[in-house]
Amino acid sequence: MKRIASIVLAAGLLACLGCEATTNQEARLLVQPAGWVGRAIEQCVGPADRLQQAGRIDSHRRVEVEEGVEIDVWVLKSRLYDQAADNRENLFEGRMTRGTIVLLHPMLTGKAWFLGLGERLADRGWDVVLLDLRGHGFSGGDYTTWGVREKHDVKKVVDDVLAHEAVSGKVYACGSSMGGSVAIQYAAIDPRCQGVVAISPPAGAIGVFRRMLCLLAEPYFQKAVNRAGEMAEFDPADASTVAAAKQLQCPLVVIHGSWDLVVPFSQGEAIVQASSAPKKKLIPVRFAGHAAELGRIGWLSDQIDVMADMSRAHRPDLPPDRTVARAR
Repeated sequence: MKRIASIVLAAGLLACLGCEATTNQEARLLVQPAGWVGRAIEQCVGPADRLQQAGRIDSHRRVEVEEGVEIDVWVLKSRLYDQAADNRENLFEGRMTRGTIVLLHPMLTGKAWFLGLGERLADRGWDVVLLDLRGHGFSGGDYTTWGVREKHDVKKVVDDVLAHEAVSGKVYACGSSMGGSVAIQYAAIDPRCQGVVAISPPAGAIGVFRRMLCLLAEPYFQKAVNRAGEMAEFDPADASTVAAAKQLQCPLVVIHGSWDLVVPFSQGEAIVQASSAPKKKLIPVRFAGHAAELGRIGWLSDQIDVMADMSRAHRPDLPPDRTVARAR
């Protein structure tokens, strides 16, 4: 009888250890991005020094943020040059700039993901900031916190770029998927941000976690979420795009595919409905999946222009944009 009890006890302990290992594995899935993916994408487009030599980016920076984490940053400056030079407020080093836009990539990618869009926007007169979010690409950090720390990272990057680069202080943000959530959370804490575009943004981290671990029973799901929070040292409930949207003081444009199976369209609707933005717009993309509109760079650039128009209408005190022919 004692032998049977010992066997049952040993089996129970092994099962518990197995459950704990499984919980850790699932927790890592939620908050530990594969940074090598962003690095691989960047190697495909070329390292920073080669991109600078080719004139595709203007500078490469490393910015230290909280906990000594370093964020890897590219800056592209407006490719438009003023002909009459009669609007000095929008003039930097002879360039016309419509503003500085920060582009924030989806999870499991990196800043190179948005290089094509960044170049298109620079051609249209935007100064552009591309960065690897923490835990991605060539930035430091082991974990993502789905905006809880990233929003402060972005603010610190903007501080650094405005202090050291000749770019516009009219700041805007655009992000896709997780990057869209970070963009909204950042815009809610930085009064310099004058407009935000979010592509397929999740309403909050916990909703995404539930879809990522859709086969887990609720008790095991809660254990995985709690463990993920312990690993990355944050409360997943704080990574709420809806809560951040309620604090927005700048215009908001949300673009969402009607057939998005990763982040349902209803989440984009919930963000817009909750938003306190003075001007807001939901752009449904019929029959499109998750962030599918990223492949339409020209169209997406147009929507960023729509956001800038909304910002100017909200803030008539801002200097007007000037659209001039590209001079090089």
